Parts: sequence; C-alpha cells; structure tokens
Amino acid sequence: MQKTERVSLIKHLNHSPIATVVLSGENKQLSYNDAYNKVFDKPINSILEEAFGMTPVEAESYIYKPVSENTIQCTYKGNSYYLAKFEGYNNLFSIISLFTDQQLQHAKKNISSVNKYFFMNLPFPCIIFDFNTHKVDVANKALINILGIPLEHMCNMDIIDVFHENSQLISNYLNVDTPYKKSFLINQYDVTADKSMIFEIVPVIKDEQNEEVKVLFMMRDIFGEIEVQRERLSSDFLRYQFLTRATSDSILMVTDGIITDVNNAACQLWQYSKFEITNKPLSLLIPDASQYINNASTVKGHPIQFLGVKKNGTAFNGSLVTQTFDNLNKKSMVYIVRDLTEHNIVEKLMTSNNDFTNIIFNAQPNLIAVYNEKMTITRCNKAMLDFLGYDTFENFIANVGDLSNLFLKEEGFITADNKTNWFLLPIENPSQEYAVAMNDSKGVYNIFNIQATMVVNETEVFYVVSLTNITETIEKQRCLKEANSIITSLNDDMKTTIQANMEMLSQYQKLATIGTMIGFITHQWKQPLNTIGLIAQNTEDIITEEDDFDKEDIVSMMQSIMNQVMFMSETMENFKNFFKAEDVNVPFNIVQAINSINQLLSPMMKKHHVAVNFEKDDVVDTTKVFGFQNNLKQVIMNIIVNSRDAILTRLTTEPDIEGCVNIKTYADDNNIHVEISDNGTGLSQESLSRIYEMNYTTKGNNGTGIGMYMSQMIVEKMNGSISIQNRETEKGAVTHIILPRYSES
Repeated sequence: MQKTERVSLIKHLNHSPIATVVLSGENKQLSYNDAYNKVFDKPINSILEEAFGMTPVEAESYIYKPVSENTIQCTYKGNSYYLAKFEGYNNLFSIISLFTDQQLQHAKKNISSVNKYFFMNLPFPCIIFDFNTHKVDVANKALINILGIPLEHMCNMDIIDVFHENSQLISNYLNVDTPYKKSFLINQYDVTADKSMIFEIVPVIKDEQNEEVKVLFMMRDIFGEIEVQRERLSSDFLRYQFLTRATSDSILMVTDGIITDVNNAACQLWQYSKFEITNKPLSLLIPDASQYINNASTVKGHPIQFLGVKKNGTAFNGSLVTQTFDNLNKKSMVYIVRDLTEHNIVEKLMTSNNDFTNIIFNAQPNLIAVYNEKMTITRCNKAMLDFLGYDTFENFIANVGDLSNLFLKEEGFITADNKTNWFLLPIENPSQEYAVAMNDSKGVYNIFNIQATMVVNETEVFYVVSLTNITETIEKQRCLKEANSIITSLNDDMKTTIQANMEMLSQYQKLATIGTMIGFITHQWKQPLNTIGLIAQNTEDIITEEDDFDKEDIVSMMQSIMNQVMFMSETMENFKNFFKAEDVNVPFNIVQAINSINQLLSPMMKKHHVAVNFEKDDVVDTTKVFGFQNNLKQVIMNIIVNSRDAILTRLTTEPDIEGCVNIKTYADDNNIHVEISDNGTGLSQESLSRIYEMNYTTKGNNGTGIGMYMSQMIVEKMNGSISIQNRETEKGAVTHIILPRYSES
C-alpha cells in the first residue's frame, strides 16, 4: 500500500461521524479517525476486550485477520454500539467501525432504498444527496472504489466532506436557490488507481417532493479525453491562425498575466515582433495591466480604456474587451484591443463646432456618420459619399434620406426592416458584433462591421457611427471554408487510394508467399513421386515376368501408393487452408497457427539442416488473439523464411555452425508475446533502421521488399506491435511480436 492511498482514505474517514479504525494491509499500521478519538480514549484492542468481552488473542485476531460476523453489539459507557469490519479494498485496507443505534438504522434505511434511484453496479461513479440538507443518501460501488470507504460511512455525510479536495467548487454549486444542471470539473484522488484523476461532474435533478430536492452527481472520467482534445485543437490551429491574423483588431491571448499568443494587428499596433511579445508579461504592453488581470470578471465584456506603450516608448489611448475561457481552472483570457487615437481625434473635434476640422474628419478611411439626439443623420465623411456616389451631403440626404434605407436584406445582418435606432445596438450590447450589407455606387456588394460611440458635451448628445469594410475578410473566411471542404474531400480520396494500394500490396505479398510455398510443395512431393514410380515399376515387373504372382503383394503395393497419394493430398489441403480467404476478424489460437506453419515448413527446414524449436507456456495454449489468422500466418512464415536465408548466408563462410530457429510464446496480463530468434548473420544498422520501408530488401533480386512492410501493417491492424533487433551476446536476430489477448466479455 502506498502512503498516498492511506492518507487519502484517512482524510475521507475523518469527515465520517462513525468511529473508525483503519488497518494498513502492508505494514499493519492502525489509524484512528476524529470520530473515534472523540468517543474512545483507548486503542481498539482495549475497547474490544473491555466492551465486547474478547480475550487479548481474540481481539488481535479480529483486528488482523478476516472475520465472518457482520455486526457485534455491546454497551460502552452507557451507549449501545455495533461492531463491523469491512474487508477487500484491493487488499490494501481493513476498516473497523463502531456504529451507534441511530447510525446503523440510518445506513440500513438508505442502503435498502438504493434501487429507487439507480443500480449499484453502474460503471460510472454516482452519488445522491439532498440539496437542502447537503446530506448524502447513497453512493454506488464505482464511487466507493474510488474513495476507498464503505457506503455506510458516506450515508448522511455532508456532500462537501465527500469531495473535500474540491470543497470550493462544491460550495459554489450549493450556494444557489435551486440546483442547476450545468456540469463542472473536479480533481479527485482515486485510491484504486493511486493517482489524481480529472472528472466531469454531471448534475441530474432526480426528485422533487414535499420541498425535498434530490440531486444525482454522475462523475465522468475525462482524463483520457484531454489528449484527444489537444489533438483536435492542434488540427483546428490553422483556422484559428487565419481568423485571428485576418482581423484588423489586435488580439492578445493571456494566461495568468503572461502573453501566450498575439495576431499580426497586435504586432503592428505595439511595433513588436511576435517573438518579442509572447511569453512576456502583459505589463510590457499595458503598464497598469494588473487591474485587468485581477478583476477579469468585472471587465469581461465591457470596453475599458487604457494607456498602451509602444516599443519606441510612444504612448497611445486604447480600448479593450476581455473574454475569459476555462483552461483547466487556469485564469486564461482573450483581449480584443482597439487603438482609439483616431476615435479620440474625432470625439475631440466634435466637442466644439469651432474646433471641427473637415480635413481631418474626411481623412478617415472608414465610412463615418454623425447622428443627433433625435436619431437624425447630420453629417457624414467623404469616404461615405464616395462609396455611395454623391458629391455633397445634401444630395445624399435628398436622394437617400437615412443611411439605413440602403441596407440589404441578409440573414443575420441589420436590415431596413429593423433599422430603428440601429446604431444604438453596438453601444447597448458591446460584446456582440453587428454588420450591414450595402451596394456601392457601382452595384458592388459590400459588408460592413458597425461600431458606434455616444459623445456628450455641455450642450448636446450625438452619436458617431463607424462602418468598417470587412468584405475581404468574409471572403477569406469563405475561401478557407471551401479550402477545408476540398482538403476533406482530398483526404477521403487519398484514404480510398491508400486502401486500394494496401489491398494490392497484400495480394502481391500473398503471391510472393505462394511462390515460396510452391517450392516447399515441390520438395515435399519429390520423394512421394519417386516412391510411387518405383512401386509402379515393381508392380509391372511382377505382372509381366511372373505367371504365378502373389495377390497380397500387389494389394500391399497399391496400399503404399495410396498412402503416398494421401500424403500429397494432405499437403495440398494445408496449402489451400493457408491461403483461404477470410471475410471477418475472428478469435483464434496462436499456438495452433504456429504449429500449422511448422508443419508446412518442416520438410524445407530439414532439407537445409535448420532445426526449429517451439516453446510455449500453458497460458498461451488456452488463450486467443483476435484478427485474420492466415494474415498472421504469413507474417510468421515470412520471419522464419528470413531466418532460414540468414542462416544459409552465414553457412557459406561458417560451415560448422548448426542452424537453429527458436520460437517462444508467453503471456502477461494483457498480451501474448511471440519471439522468433535465429543464429544467422544478423542485421546491419542500416537494415535495422530501414527494415519496415517499402521496397527495401537485403536479398537483392531474390526479395520483394514488401514482406516486413506488410508484416508491420498486419500486426498493427490487430492492435499489436512488431520489433526486430540483433541478439545481444550471439550472432543472429530476434523478432518480437506483441498482440492483445482476446477477452469474450
């Protein structure tokens, strides 16, 4: 038992009102929870002797050995107690509990009502509690295993105490008038797995009767999903990068006050390169940034003015809007920043008619319009007049009236149908984006983003509306979407092509294997054919030369011929079964597959004086793997043939060695292992690094270059792995195949 497991268990049991003693199965250490120390002032063995009438030997046996009794009753200091011992928590702990009458009755009542809510054997951890009292009603076996404490201890425990490591998160959930169904994340130590896990809590409102509200917490393990999400995010990075780089607003991504990413607009605004900004504190760009970091919930969604400092030391006025996002409980934020220099110039100019300068106002690239307090347009800049094809503001008003009359009907955009006070929407809802569509004087379609500012001076209120042309940005987004669609289509076509090529290679490899097998059959048939020929010749001599020949001799000769024919027929049947087409994956015994291969290869190996030894354990003999049996046979046969060729090559220079191929199979809890070793020449470093490459062979014109490539593909398709290396102390190579064990459950 690891120390962390015992500490975690004691922490949980300290929240239980039941007096409890924990016995560590590894070092026989006794630990007492707070409830025990409050009631009993003696060790557990003394209580067993004094209150329950046990002898010292019986008390020690009860503590340190399994017992069969469920409960034992006694009276101690005028109070009735029940003694119970819980065993079997992965053989790590024993828990001895002393219940009062009230505690025992409450536990029995709640345990008996388990099926009212859910089955105890649900695979995911669950717990039910009363929302008003915060007291636990029941928990299932999956949660009991994670926490390592008996159900009786959790009954009537405060839900915050059950998840004491996440007390703040649970308190936030409970600190509302009615429970909500939104899920949230917690970090929970798993006693069984001996590690901290990340769980998603999914609340379910289970029952509402007589003002009692029952809440079911379901815990979903998302620890494994984090890697999946990380891969998904990396695949979406190109889209994110394009969208953030294309916008004219400056975007800063900040985690715990450190800048983690910026777009091109931010680099241009502050005049830094991306390398100079990333991994630097936000205060590099905004000296008083701490107030925005520490008060993220206050500034979220609301424009805040700030003073920024560029790389050359020049200060400028800016506006920022923040959005927070959950990054595993880290304080991560996105800052959308705009330079207010031009805006402040316009605002300053409009505070006094005397200071209003048409030259500066008309120099703005955006379309700008000014509305008075009566919501009537009073002025626009030259960029707007040029866009609409008018030479003066008076001609524009005379022909158009209000700017909103030109808005096109587009779904999701502001249109002429909802034009009333349209420029107030960005002011009232600063966190939302608003857009309009208009045709220019030549009929060309354009899309504009709307920004508006309310200006108040001593005598009047007016509104400055700025329309930024985002047509090009929208078009880039559309092109990106189409490009993604094309890429997806190309990926699908590529997958189809690769699949077809794999099937073709598989057939090619099978044909190459058939060629090898025909050589084996030719060798195996040579001796039977010679025997049949000799018997036929002898039979002919007897019949033609002897008038009084023995009939029994002829029958015996015919029987010998039939035996040879049966042997040849069996050889062909094995050959046919070896290449029999398989439509589906099936469980099969790998020992039987290897025996079948050895039977086919035995004559060839004997011809070349190469011994084959097969060692297996009892577990592998009764265990199966899952996949295409004949495909795996081809893999193993290919390895054995490679071993034979390596041995024959070595014999050309070392004729005194005895060629040998050793096949060994063994199993662990999850996998079956196959090791095939030989005493051939071994492999060079280049061959070891390129052995799985397509078209790579060490046999020259005698090799296909796809044997080991296809072998790796077949093994990995069975969720296994294959590796090749030279033997450590002797010359030769060893191939190691690992395949998952098949389970029928």
